[in-house]
Amino acid sequence: MAVVAGLTALSGVSLFSNQLTSIAPLSTLTELRYISIDNNAITDLSVAANWTNLTWLDGSGLAITNVDSLQGLTALSTANLRGTATLTSLTGLLNNSGFGSGDTLDVTNTGVSCTDVATLEANGVTVTSSCQQ
Repeated sequence: MAVVAGLTALSGVSLFSNQLTSIAPLSTLTELRYISIDNNAITDLSVAANWTNLTWLDGSGLAITNVDSLQGLTALSTANLRGTATLTSLTGLLNNSGFGSGDTLDVTNTGVSCTDVATLEANGVTVTSSCQQ
């Protein structure tokens, strides 16, 4: 992970299924546009707040409870959080002024509220979820 963290101009990285518990060393990757960190035991996404150029996030199957750190990522257009059973709050995306019409979110098999899903859909986000249509 230290080698990857030193590549500060990196625009994309795939670290899926690597038994990671933390992505803190990746805070220096401020040019990231794409990251795949799915199927890891990551519990904290706070360093994602540094990735202001991020457009695509695959964080399916993580151990996070919220996406608060995504609030300022106004370039974000796709987020896959499918199977993140511990996820209960979408406040960071609800308060993200750039996340709306034409963007996509997958929160299938999570603990997010259907009210939050409906709010995002009303804002033009295409949401895949376990909520009944």
